[in-house]
Order: sequence, then C-alpha cells, then structure tokens
Amino acid sequence: MSSGSFEAFSSAGLPLGPLPAPPNRAPVPPPLPASHGRKPPIPQPIPIPRPVPIPLPPADKSVVDPTRKQAAPAGDPAQPIGWRVLLADLFRRRELRVTTISSILHMIVIIVLALITIRAEKNRMPILVASPDVEKVKPDLAPVPEMATPSVAVGPAVRAVAPPKAVVKAPLNVGMAVVPRTTFSLNDMILSDSTKTGGAGGADSVSFFGSSVMAQRVIFVVDNSQSMQGQRFERAKEELLTAVSNLSPRQRFYVYFFSDRDYPMLEPKSPTTMVTLDTKMWEALLGWVNKLELYGDTRAESALRKAYALKPDVIYLLTDGDFSDETFNFLMKMKYSKVRVNTIGFDVTDTGRDVLKKIAETLKGEFTEVR
Repeated sequence: MSSGSFEAFSSAGLPLGPLPAPPNRAPVPPPLPASHGRKPPIPQPIPIPRPVPIPLPPADKSVVDPTRKQAAPAGDPAQPIGWRVLLADLFRRRELRVTTISSILHMIVIIVLALITIRAEKNRMPILVASPDVEKVKPDLAPVPEMATPSVAVGPAVRAVAPPKAVVKAPLNVGMAVVPRTTFSLNDMILSDSTKTGGAGGADSVSFFGSSVMAQRVIFVVDNSQSMQGQRFERAKEELLTAVSNLSPRQRFYVYFFSDRDYPMLEPKSPTTMVTLDTKMWEALLGWVNKLELYGDTRAESALRKAYALKPDVIYLLTDGDFSDETFNFLMKMKYSKVRVNTIGFDVTDTGRDVLKKIAETLKGEFTEVR
C-alpha cells in the first residue's frame, strides 16, 4: 500500500480497497515497530574464522637457486666455499645469534687495543742511529797513570854499579862552618834491578828524612821559600835525591816545589803523569833540582791540589814555616781521602809544629821534626 492512500474496510472488517487521500492532508506515517522506546540491543562481535595452514609441498632439492653459490661436494677441493658465501648463508638462515655478534665485536676491540699498545711501546723505545757524519767527541779526561806490575828481580846483576855514597848531614845552626854537600853522580845513584830493594824499609818502600812507608806511588812536595835559605834548602835537595834514587823500578814518583807558586817537576817540560826512574829521567831530574832557587812566600795549596789529582799512595810535605795561604783548610777537607800525608818540619816554630802534627794526624801520616 502506498503512503498517500488509505485502506477501506467493510463491516465485516475485510479490506475493500484503497481509497483516495483527502486533499490538503499529510500522509499518515507507518506505525512504529514494537521495540520503539527501548534501548537497542548491543551488537555481538562476529567471530572471524582462523586461517587453516596450507601444507607446503616438500622442497625439491633438484631445483638449484641460481643466486646462491652451491657448496662443493665432500672430497672435491676444486670448488672452495668463500667466507662471504658462508656469512650470507648464516644471515639468510638466521643462524647468527646475539652471542656470535658479541664475540666478533669483542675480538675486534681486543685486536684494536693490542695494535694501539704495540704502537705506543715502539714510540717509547729510543732508536739509535749510527751516522758516519757525526764527529767523534773525545772525553776531556785526565790521563790515568799506569800502575807498574810488581815483580821480583831474579838472577845476577845486569850491570855492576856502585851503591850511593852516604849523605853528609849539614848542621842547621847558624854561624857554624858549612859542610860541603855530597855530589851526586849518575853511577852513584842508579842501581841495577837486582841490587835495588826500594830503600831502607825494604822492597817497594820509600824513605824521606828517616820517615819510611810502603808505597807504589809517592809524591814529594818541598818548600823553596825564602825561609829555607842556607843549608836547609841544600839538605832538603840532597835528601830528596837520595829518596828518589832508592826507589825501585816498580815505583812511580813526582816532585813539586812551592813558594809563591808551585813548581812542577822538570818545568817547563813537566810530565803530566807520575814517572819511573831510569837513566834519562835521573839526568833530567838532577839538572832541574840543582837549578832551583828560593822565592817569596810559603804557599803549598796549589802544589798539593795537583799532587792529589795524580792519585798517589803517599805525599811527603816538607816546610820550615807557617803557611801563607789556605793549605791547612784544604788538607782538613781531604780527611776522607785514602792518600796518606807525612809531614816534615824543618826547624819549625811552635805554631808550625802544631799545624804539621794536626795534618799528619788527620791524614793518617806521621810528623817528623828536623833540627
């Protein structure tokens, strides 16, 4: 039935047919459903059926993937498998786990640290490069005197030489007659190795004004100041030559005189090291000693410093007066040295005697007074 017409009913309630709608009247809306005025029911979710897995057919091993490098059969070394292929295969099969990646990263870090450490060690080590263009620098060192090897002479004398004449001791009293000094000749002073015993003290000993000591290296430091005039200086030279002449060929010696300055042995052609006694040395020493004269003050410090530089075993210090420089203070500073200092006072004053005694006592020597 259309919306714009009404249905006619008979007395019996049966429909007679549609009637035309009255003019100027709105059409009657259709009746509302029975659920009008109530809440609509909540829609229920529609279950979605799960897909049923479709079983795949078994892989056909006869089909070869053209993009994949095939492994060589066992026992066939003609087709090696590259590491790139193995790595790609592991990624493709998802068999590379986190532990494998972590192990690889740790190995890389360890290798990098080892390379850094080795490079640092190489940079720290000095590299010595020898170049022929570099000039060799010679150290400025004082020459070290050679030590003579001790030996004992055996057999007959090489040449017969007469022993030295006895030295005549000149009196020191002023006003008395002068006793002529002994003249020393080469034949009187040089003895053969078989007859020389190193002086009155025995083998390898030295004696100066009766003060004897065993020593291989000896230095004589003698005063030639103005206060040594007269027989003092002549007697000092005679005792010096006697002591040197009695040295054995194994012993080494040196001589300094001092007054206003030091006078090294054989000046101006002084040896730089200690020497042994032979014919040539004896002639040179004898001529130099006889030419020495008396000069100014009593300054022994310079001569003693040079004597210590030669590293002797013993030093003989002879003087007749008080020092006019820092000799005493210098020798007191050498108290820890192994060098022994024997002092000889020639008619010294009470003050000079005390000074020489103190020097000998401090430096392990002995004091001898000559009057």
